[in-house]
Amino acid sequence: MQNYQSKTSQWIAESLRSPLRAVFILIALIVAVSPLITALPNHPGRDYVNVVLLCIIFSIVALGLNVVTGLTGLLDIGVVVFASIGAYTAAILYDRQWMQFPFSFVVVLIAGGLHAAVWGLIRGAPTLRLSGDYYAIVTLAFAEIVRIVQRNESWLTGGGQGLKGYPAVNLWGAKLTGGEYEGLLRSDGVWRYDKVLGYDGLWFGNTIEFYYLCLVILALTILAVWRLENSRTGRAWLAIKADETSAMSSGVNLARYKMTAFAISAFIAGVGGALLGFRNNVISTTFFDTWFSVIILCCVVLGGMGSIAGVLGGTFIVTGLSEALRWGLKTLDIPDDSRLLFFGALLVVVMLFRPQGLITRSRAKPTDIPPDSENNSLYQIGGGS
Repeated sequence: MQNYQSKTSQWIAESLRSPLRAVFILIALIVAVSPLITALPNHPGRDYVNVVLLCIIFSIVALGLNVVTGLTGLLDIGVVVFASIGAYTAAILYDRQWMQFPFSFVVVLIAGGLHAAVWGLIRGAPTLRLSGDYYAIVTLAFAEIVRIVQRNESWLTGGGQGLKGYPAVNLWGAKLTGGEYEGLLRSDGVWRYDKVLGYDGLWFGNTIEFYYLCLVILALTILAVWRLENSRTGRAWLAIKADETSAMSSGVNLARYKMTAFAISAFIAGVGGALLGFRNNVISTTFFDTWFSVIILCCVVLGGMGSIAGVLGGTFIVTGLSEALRWGLKTLDIPDDSRLLFFGALLVVVMLFRPQGLITRSRAKPTDIPPDSENNSLYQIGGGS
């Protein structure tokens, strides 16, 4: 216990000495308490919280993309595929009466992620020998194929009008009054939500409960990616990123570790896409298009590929700037698409003066010795036992 307290005190002291880490801690505190402040009566910051919520969900998807692009070194322009598959899967399952039981939203979120992971493996298997521009072209083409299928198969996805009318996230389950199912889609009908002790447990996309649900999932995603990055699997990914030939000659199974990266990346993106679908209350290919992939890729590249802190910072900068420009251009009666010019200029500036991204991935120092290696002869310079 005393050792834990000393490590905590040391971490706090280092955080205070590091301006960058101190800024991130301050931002994390602001993100954590923002909904509580804006929940006060007559507070004008509701739109601000909605933007922060969008940043949180985009951060989850960006962390998923970071596994393939940042850690494994493969340029992926098709992350929208897995986000959309996760969103459609979760919504279609959640729209079933038999799926309405307490905490069933956890099941559909996991199901959406697993379904996306399966498609990550399907896309990844034929591309194991590809890298660089060739791999990027395949991911872009696959994303466009999936988007066209989703748009045309209206019996499953609602087509161009999108999928809507599914229940909001709720704790206790809901009952359908009226309505009929035509294939996998439902027409008409109203969902009525159960109550326990007078609380309906209804978490719409703009409620404080849904905000903190997304924040908890983001924290779990950060922890999972961080643990993976510092594991044997993460070191294998970094070796593949550095040089595939050298990694293979060192005994790294390229196919195994690449497929693992594809599956994990797709799973995380699928969960993020499912949360995005519940936030928007509608799922459509109009939102899940190629521009979605470009935005997420900009978040990773701008923040710093391979860096968790960089991905989070890049996502909040890109998403927040996008919404700020949307409001500003609307005030000036300038077309909304003009904000793309600002993104292009921003990326050019960053690539010129900071090509590695705003926050680079921290590397192990030569003096860093594993804590359990004190008695290991490999670390004894003098050759002692």
